[in-house]
Amino acid sequence: MIKSKSKSKSKRRDKAALYARRTLQDKRVHEHVADAAASVQKAYRRASRRGGAEAVEDKRLYDHVRGAAGSLRAALGIVSRPEPQPKRRGRKLVLVLVVVGAAGLVAKKRVFSGGGEPRDYSDRPAEPVEPARAAQPA
Repeated sequence: MIKSKSKSKSKRRDKAALYARRTLQDKRVHEHVADAAASVQKAYRRASRRGGAEAVEDKRLYDHVRGAAGSLRAALGIVSRPEPQPKRRGRKLVLVLVVVGAAGLVAKKRVFSGGGEPRDYSDRPAEPVEPARAAQPA
């Protein structure tokens, strides 16, 4: 039971490290976070200039807050989206080669029956035999 808890903790830690690395390295995330910070700063300035009742009814203040929330949502969407897995085309190629090779071996075994030696056709006539002609009605 202790092992399962430590495994789950390490998985969570690895996942958190992945999100942190992607947050720090992705330029689009930086742009969205900067936009959100600028919108929050504008909203704070506007709210601090207004009184309590005026700030609650201020449409521009709400626009700034809404813009900040949208930018943060976009940044989280980029970070939480899983990285695309690389396409593994080599596996399909290996599978096709194995199937073709197996088919070749089966065909070879059918051509060479028993012991790997070719069939002996010496008992057959050397000249082709013509098929018997059907009797023509008179």
